[in-house]
Amino acid sequence: MVRKMAEWKDDPFKWMCEQVYTIDEADSKNPVKLFPKYRYLKEVLDCYFENKVIVLCKSRRMMATHLFSTLMVHQLIFRPYSENVIVSINEDRAKGVLQRRCKAVYEFLDKRFPYPVLRDGQELRTDRMSNPYNGAQITALPSGSDKCRGLTITNGFYDELAFQNNVELNLKSLKPALEGDGCRAALVSTPRFGSKFQDLVQKVH
Repeated sequence: MVRKMAEWKDDPFKWMCEQVYTIDEADSKNPVKLFPKYRYLKEVLDCYFENKVIVLCKSRRMMATHLFSTLMVHQLIFRPYSENVIVSINEDRAKGVLQRRCKAVYEFLDKRFPYPVLRDGQELRTDRMSNPYNGAQITALPSGSDKCRGLTITNGFYDELAFQNNVELNLKSLKPALEGDGCRAALVSTPRFGSKFQDLVQKVH
C-alpha cells in the first residue's frame, strides 16, 4: 500500500484511473463510474504540468471539470501545503464544484489505503476542504473575489471563465499568484463569442 501511494503521488492520472470514481448524472442506471482512461485526458494533464497556464476550450461530456476537480483532490492528499483554488461564475457554482466533484471523489476513495481522515469539522464548510495532516487545502471562490488577490496559488482551476464577470481582474490577480516555480493554472470554459476567454483562445491559436 505504501508503494502504491508513492506511485500515485508522482502520477496523478494513474491514481485517477485506479482509485477515483466519478458521478455521471446522465446515466440513471449506473451513475458511479471509475475514472475513464481516456488518452486525451492524460494529454491535457501532461500539458497542464508542462506549462504555467493552459487555456482549454471544452465541450459537453469532455470531463474537463471532472479532471481538474479530481486533480485538486490529488494535490490535497499528496502535495503538502498546496493552495488549490477553484474559481467559478459565482459563489454557488464554485461551492458546487467543491461539493459535487471534489468531496464526492474523496468519499469514494478506497479507505483501505492510508488516506488522510478529513474529519476535523471541515466537512461542515461548503467553501473549503482542508488536509489537517499536511497543511494543503482546496478553496472555492466566486469570480472577482477579493480573496483571489494576494494568494500564492499552487493549482488554480478557473471554471467557465467565458461566463465569469471581472475576468480582467481575475487575470490581473492571477499573474502574481503564479510566481512560484510549482504554481500553475487552467483556464477552462465552453465557448462564448465575444468574451475575453474567446480572445485568449484565439491568441493561443
